[in-house]
Amino acid sequence: MMNNYKQLLVASTLLVASTMATAETYEQHAVVKSIEQLYSMVDVHKPRDVCTYVDIPIYSTVSGASTADVVVGAIFGGLLGNQVGGGTGKDAATLIGAIAGADIAKKKSSKQVVGYKREKQCRTEYTTSTIRQHDGNLIVAEYNNMRLSFKTNKWFEVGDYVSVKVTVEF
Repeated sequence: MMNNYKQLLVASTLLVASTMATAETYEQHAVVKSIEQLYSMVDVHKPRDVCTYVDIPIYSTVSGASTADVVVGAIFGGLLGNQVGGGTGKDAATLIGAIAGADIAKKKSSKQVVGYKREKQCRTEYTTSTIRQHDGNLIVAEYNNMRLSFKTNKWFEVGDYVSVKVTVEF
């Protein structure tokens, strides 16, 4: 019975020992076997100023009227004055209307273009272009007859060594 107990104790000790895992990490070197540069297409918006020269009109107030304008103003004023009053008052109203119409026409003014000023006017336009952008390198390395691949922005050459960490559990 004691022998069976010893055998059981040894077996359970081995079972407990085998379930406890330990691990060790080692730094090793892998050899770079191939390099693939990775790219993507990216839209780039570039601003640029577009300028043109334009002629801006210069206005001035021009006063005075032609003789024809004064005569038409007098006739029009006289007709309006004739509609007012009666008898000798009507004649006076016609005369006053003709004088007022001629005076208004004489004082008439207008805006006219008297010249131009050249001015530079600019606006921003955007052009879009698609460029090929470098996104890093896909490195394939070999360690202990295993192929390892990883993406990096570091530059390597075929034949270079890269550090790898190997963890062994037992």
